[in-house]
Order: sequence, then C-alpha cells, then structure tokens
Amino acid sequence: MRTALVISGIAHLVVIVLAITGLPWFGRERLPDLEVIPVELVEAVEEQAQAPEAEPEKRPEPEPEPESRPEPEPEPEPAVAAVPETRPEPPRPPEPEVAPLAPSTPRVVPQRRPRPPSRFDPKRIAALIDKSAKEEPPKPAPSNQLDVSKILKKANRSALEQARLVADLRSAIRSQVEPCWSVPAGARYAEELTVRIRIYLLPDGTLARPPEVLDGHKVNEPGGDFFRVASESARRAVQRCAPLKLPRETYDIWRDIELTFDPSQMLGG
Repeated sequence: MRTALVISGIAHLVVIVLAITGLPWFGRERLPDLEVIPVELVEAVEEQAQAPEAEPEKRPEPEPEPESRPEPEPEPEPAVAAVPETRPEPPRPPEPEVAPLAPSTPRVVPQRRPRPPSRFDPKRIAALIDKSAKEEPPKPAPSNQLDVSKILKKANRSALEQARLVADLRSAIRSQVEPCWSVPAGARYAEELTVRIRIYLLPDGTLARPPEVLDGHKVNEPGGDFFRVASESARRAVQRCAPLKLPRETYDIWRDIELTFDPSQMLGG
C-alpha cells in the first residue's frame, strides 16, 4: 500500500511540473543548427596623417663687404750713424824704479897648500928587496908529471865514503818510513814483493813531489795486482811519515834518493 502511495505521489508531482513549464517540443518548429564561424577581431588603427615638415626659411645671404686695401707702410727713417763713445785712456803704470846694483865683492882665490915631502926613498926600497931575496929559500921548479896513484887513491876513498854515507841515509829513511808501511794482507809471496821508490825531498825533509815507483812494469806481470797494492801502500807510507829528519849538511845526497821496501825484513824472513 505504501508503494502505491509513493507512485501516485511521484505521478502527481510530474503532472504539476509539466503543467507549469509546458511541453517545449510540442507545437514548436525545430530551428536548424547554426554554423559557428570563427571571427578574428583586428583593432583598426587610424593612421594619422603626418603633417609635412615646414621647410626652414632661407635667410638672405649678407652682401660681401668691400675688401679693405692695406695701408702703405711708412718709409723707414734714415739710420743715424752711431757716434763712437770716447773712452778715456787708462793711466799708464809708473815705471818700476831700478834698484842700484850692489857693489861686487872681490873673489877670494883659495891658496894651495904646500905638498908634504915625499916619503919614497928608492935606496930604502932596494935594501928591503935584497933582504927578502936572501931570506926566501929557492922554490923547486914545477914538474909536469902528475902523481896518478895519489889521485886514484883519493878518488876511491871519496867514492867509498859517499857510498857508505848513502847507505846510512837510506837506512835512516827506511827506519822512519817502515812504521808507516803495512804489508798488504793476503798477498801471495808477500815476502818477494820488493818495491823500489824514488823520493824527492826539500831541505826541511818535506816531499818536493809525490814519490815515484820505479818498477812499474811489474804491474803487467803475474801477480801484478798484488804488486800494485804493495807499491801504493809504500807511496802512502812515505807521504804519511813526511817530513823526514835528516842532516841538512848532506842535503845534496838525500835530496833525490832511491828507497827499497822489502817485506821480507818486516816479516822476519
């Protein structure tokens, strides 16, 4: 029953609405569809007519002024000759007065002294000569024969003395240098590695130049490496122990002397 009431209420409501509004589609002609044409709106700008610019008025050109002629230059006045100025003459200097000459003194001539009387007495000199001739014994006539045996004996004696002196000097030098020399360790046949060195010394015992090894050819022989080490060790020993203490009066002998380093003597061989 409720349903019927709801339906009837809705139907009445529809009828009331239709009565108020009416039916639009009954009794009216249907209008055709309108075509939509797009239209662009363009703002029209009125062109303002520009007024023509007014031309500037031409000013009348001024009339040219008449050229003014230059006035004639006045004639130069005649030059008046310059009158030279008269300068007063300078006063002359007074003449110098001449001094009177001094009276000349007479020149004194020195008088010569009288010579002393000569002491030369020829008689006295002759007496002295005769006396000396009597006192001096007659000299033997020089002989052209030379005593060859005496000369050879003296030469042999000086040569032996010099050789002995050289040996003593070498021994003195060796005794001073050997403490500074060490035999190369591990050298084969060290006792046979004799090294000869020439030493050049100054009067104070210092070295004039480095020592010189005389047997340099042994470097190329078998065992040359050991000889090179031994010779360098000997050279360093001489340089390390210098200056040497030697008698200065025999410097002409030991200024240039040869020294032999013998390891066998140091090894007790």
